[in-house]
Amino acid sequence: PAEIVCKAGEMPARGPRFGSDRQPDERISYGTYTVRLPFTRRFGELVPYKPRPLCSRTPEDPVFRSGPAALQEEQFFSALVSRLKAAPGTEVFVFVHGYKYAFEESVLWTAQLKQDLNYRGAAVVFAWPSQGNSTGYAADGDSIEWSTPHVRQFLEHLLAALPGRRVHILAHSLGTRAVVGALQDLASTGGTGEPRLGQVVLAAPDIAEDLFRQKMPAVIGARLAERITLYVSRNDKALRFSGRLHVYARAGDAGNAQPLIPGLDIVD
Repeated sequence: PAEIVCKAGEMPARGPRFGSDRQPDERISYGTYTVRLPFTRRFGELVPYKPRPLCSRTPEDPVFRSGPAALQEEQFFSALVSRLKAAPGTEVFVFVHGYKYAFEESVLWTAQLKQDLNYRGAAVVFAWPSQGNSTGYAADGDSIEWSTPHVRQFLEHLLAALPGRRVHILAHSLGTRAVVGALQDLASTGGTGEPRLGQVVLAAPDIAEDLFRQKMPAVIGARLAERITLYVSRNDKALRFSGRLHVYARAGDAGNAQPLIPGLDIVD
């Protein structure tokens, strides 16, 4: 990023900043980020998201504490293995966010999910370059397609680094497009006979219903995951808007016929 010039008495926020640009070198960035949630936060309560300021008079943000700290790929997976050895849980869940998530907002959501699930293992967010605003839907649609091979690469490397450990995926909205596409690519290489993933949750997928029906049988048939669950709702206004925009109904919109696929659980 460009050098940040702050006013007298202020200092630049710590760590690199990640925005909405797609990098031409196609390189995945790795790192860690420490988040502190308010001790008064209740189950399911959303912590108001405020973008981390460029400059501040205090060295630490009340929520985004230490980081983001950049790591090389090998360092990241080594740190993840060490984290799991020291943690009460030995599993990992990966959150792939949806439309309109700024980078640090996706980090905050991952922390909230980890706390609400009382998750004892490690939480990982795959943050793709969303515009982070309501007007960026078209650009986000392109960016999630651009991110699909990166999601596949990340999952392959994650599973290779954690042999024998359960890896779960929670994908939301547009993020499900990349996950479904990545799983379809992995399925094309042939199943191993034993599921490589634990739970795969597709929450409110913003994918054409017929396209979803076309892609998922191969994923399920390859036995990549122990269970794949589709969460749908008939009250999701964003999916209803997307359906009108794209002409074709979305897989996460329960107001339409559901994609009944053997081996896929559906929760309305």
